[in-house]
Amino acid sequence: MGKTYLIGEYSEKYLKKLKGEERYGTTGVLLGQATPSKTYIIFAARTPLKDEAELPPDNPDEMNASDIEWMAEHARQVSRMLPGGILVLGIFLIRPAKMSKEEAQDIFRKLTNAVESAVAKERLWNFAEDEPPERIVLQIYADSKKMKLRIFDIHNPQTPPKLIDYKSSSLTSAWQLVEATINVDIHIPVAATAENQLEKNSLKGLNVWAKQMMQSNYLIGGYYKDAESIIGEGSKKEDTSGNPISDISS
Repeated sequence: MGKTYLIGEYSEKYLKKLKGEERYGTTGVLLGQATPSKTYIIFAARTPLKDEAELPPDNPDEMNASDIEWMAEHARQVSRMLPGGILVLGIFLIRPAKMSKEEAQDIFRKLTNAVESAVAKERLWNFAEDEPPERIVLQIYADSKKMKLRIFDIHNPQTPPKLIDYKSSSLTSAWQLVEATINVDIHIPVAATAENQLEKNSLKGLNVWAKQMMQSNYLIGGYYKDAESIIGEGSKKEDTSGNPISDISS
């Protein structure tokens, strides 16, 4: 059975709204959750314009290195504000009608690599073995109602992107929210000659702490749970016979 890709109705309507406003060349990041069996795209965040009076470039040739850097910086800042379990899954582009397939492939690869590099620079953990090594590109065509989803293998960036099917979803299933308070007291030695590399050295120290955290065991509600176990129950529903059933979210 293949993997399922779901895009929330809110995000889909928002992207079609941007297309309806003829904001061709508009870019942004896709946020959501990825599992080995399903990927959920729950939010699309448009890249802010450098100047609010400015329009996004209609021609891909006008998207220069500073535009790509600007988008990558936006993705980096967004990723720092996300709660645990929600990731920057990829990018979207309102594709101009005159953009050729070759131009599209080139700009998608540049944007995807730039965004992934910016986000990964501050990532404190390594990819888990079962974490999908992919990033998504969603393109919305200017001259049709089509939206196409492609995935890039971030471990093999030169591999051609793969076209995949997706499904629209209301994404009404509740995500379980787990809250915890962590007191962090870390001593990070920094050489006196490396004062101008304080951020770099701090990240090295935090990486050691992050690895220790990932190797730790946690109690939820005072109980230890396996990684694949269900955290809690969702809302109660009734079947056709009137008997209550549980809507379980894992």
